[in-house]
Amino acid sequence: MCELCGVHMVEDDKLVGETAHIRGSRPGSARYDPGMSESQRDSPENLILLCPTCHTRIDKQPEKYTAAHLLEMRQRHADKLERVVGIAMPDIEFPEIDEVVQHIASTDIPPEQSYVLVPPREKIQKNRLSSRWVMMGLSQAGAVGRYMDRHLDAESSRRLRAGFVKRYEELRGEGLDGDDLFMALWLFASRGKADPKMQAAGLALLVYLFEKCEVFER
Repeated sequence: MCELCGVHMVEDDKLVGETAHIRGSRPGSARYDPGMSESQRDSPENLILLCPTCHTRIDKQPEKYTAAHLLEMRQRHADKLERVVGIAMPDIEFPEIDEVVQHIASTDIPPEQSYVLVPPREKIQKNRLSSRWVMMGLSQAGAVGRYMDRHLDAESSRRLRAGFVKRYEELRGEGLDGDDLFMALWLFASRGKADPKMQAAGLALLVYLFEKCEVFER
C-alpha cells in the first residue's frame, strides 16, 4: 500500500507504486539537503514507497510534505503493517500457504538454476534490509517448510524457487534494491492481497525462500 494514502498498489500482480526520495536526490528537487552524501540520498532511510498520485503531490507541495512529515508517515505506516501482519502471522495455516505457493509455482520459469544457502543475517547486512520483516517471517517459515515437505514434489519445489528468482531478477532489472526490492517481492508472494493472513503467508513464504534461494547480494 502507498505509505501516504494507503491505496493498494498492485495491478495484475505488478507493483505500480513508485520509490520517492524523502530528501531530494538532486539540487532543486523537493526537500533537497545539500549536507547529505550521495549514498545517504539513495539509502533505504531516505526512500518512501508511494502511489504515482502521492509522489506527484509531495513533490509539488514540499512546504506541506516536509521531510519530517514524510518520515513520520512512513514510520506510522510501517508500525501499522507490522501490527496487523504480526497479529495474523500465528494464524496462517496450509490453505493460505498453498495459495501463495501455487501462485508462484505456476509462473513460467527459466531453465534450472543453482541455489546456494546464505545465512539470512548476512543478506540483511549486505543489502541494508530492515530486519523487522525478516525476523517476523522467520516465525512461520517452518510452517512453510512443513507444507513443502508434505505437499510439493521435487518439480513443484523447483518451480517455486525458480519463479521466485525470476521475479527477483525482473525487479532488479527495474532498478529496485534493498527494502524496496524486499517489499516488492513480498507483494508478489502475497499476490498483492490486502487480507492480513495472506500478507502474513506471503511474508513467511518470502522469508523461507530468502533463506533457500540465491537472491539478494551476498
